[in-house]
Amino acid sequence: MSEPVVITGRSLATALSRGLDETWASLLDGRSGIGAIEGFDASGFPCQSAACVSGIDEQSLDLPRRESRIMDLHSFILMKCATEAMAESGLQQHEDAAADTGFFAAIGMVDYRQEDLIGAVSASRDEQGGIDYDKFYEQNFRDIFPLWPLSMLNNIALCQVAVRLGLRGENTVFSPHGDSAIQAVAEAAATVEEGGNSAVLAGGVGEKVSESSLARGLLHGMLNTRDRVDPCRPFSTDRAGGVLGEGGGVVLLESRTRAEARGIAATAAVSGYGAAFGLADPADATTGPSADAIRRAMGLAVERAGRRPEEVDLVIAHGDGTPEGDRQEWEAISGLFSGVDSKTRLYSSKGALGNLLGGAPIVDLILAERMIRTGLIPATYLADDADSIAGSMLVRGQPLEARPRVILINGFSYEGQAGSLLLEAL
Repeated sequence: MSEPVVITGRSLATALSRGLDETWASLLDGRSGIGAIEGFDASGFPCQSAACVSGIDEQSLDLPRRESRIMDLHSFILMKCATEAMAESGLQQHEDAAADTGFFAAIGMVDYRQEDLIGAVSASRDEQGGIDYDKFYEQNFRDIFPLWPLSMLNNIALCQVAVRLGLRGENTVFSPHGDSAIQAVAEAAATVEEGGNSAVLAGGVGEKVSESSLARGLLHGMLNTRDRVDPCRPFSTDRAGGVLGEGGGVVLLESRTRAEARGIAATAAVSGYGAAFGLADPADATTGPSADAIRRAMGLAVERAGRRPEEVDLVIAHGDGTPEGDRQEWEAISGLFSGVDSKTRLYSSKGALGNLLGGAPIVDLILAERMIRTGLIPATYLADDADSIAGSMLVRGQPLEARPRVILINGFSYEGQAGSLLLEAL
């Protein structure tokens, strides 16, 4: 990228906190947001832990009831983070800024709310406990909110945010997993660099933890069904999977020249992007990307930034704690840095924040910028012993004062896509 594309606004929400400062402090203190699921009865599931967000709803965002009826937690998180990122950038002070601001977001599956349907279904039960479809279709279906199908469209969340903020620039939604957030940032950076819009919001949000999202996680083989305590241990030799996490984040990107003209001295620029596809097991479409695909994605990001592997100070891994996923990623990482004189370190946030899917790389990008600002790398949660496939490369025990300047961020899909971003200090 010829003209540096920099971050001038950012906001995140995680199970640790609704804000960046508290989340960052908690990570440095070695705290985790993972706990028992309390929002619904998860006793029938073999995985009963998750990292859940609280305190973000229509009341906290002062949303009209009419709008919030077709929104849910993922929409509220995206709304909160986009509004705060826009405000932090200072662009809200310019009346014409929103019209020239784009918006790209990673949003995965959105499930219907049972309460939208349960009244009509219950009223249609027959004496045997089944459904009397004559009752349902003749009368009781009218009790269903007519716009309820809209709540399941993931681009509704992007549209609601864009309408509220007055955004009129280029936009789209990517899905479903971590690779989609990498694509959202890459597309946003390219839009700024090519002059499509002078500023672009890039965001990502995890799926709401529900009965349906738990079922999907189990089908993908990503959840730990063995351990109730400390269920996500990235790169541990005894790893057994991970847990779902709620949350997400948004960054505002613009050119360095424009940011400086507005009096903003940015810290870091998105300088490279890479993507590749390849299944770890070609016979199983849910096994995630292969080591070769991951290595190619990382290599492309480094190459496009005009860097060499040995210049990368830190890899923020996808690191979801699954046995095969971590093995494939570690094989790719060790292959990329093989034979070079490198002091590259490794970190994963999922042991503390859960797997935010489409929200994970955005949160990691915001954390990476904070690492560049502070010179500190938090310890990977639960990696404080020597039992790791990543050896000394994994940051563990205590935060590391390493002053990283070039950080590689990975995000994958369980359907075989691998994506990588390079963030570097200015």
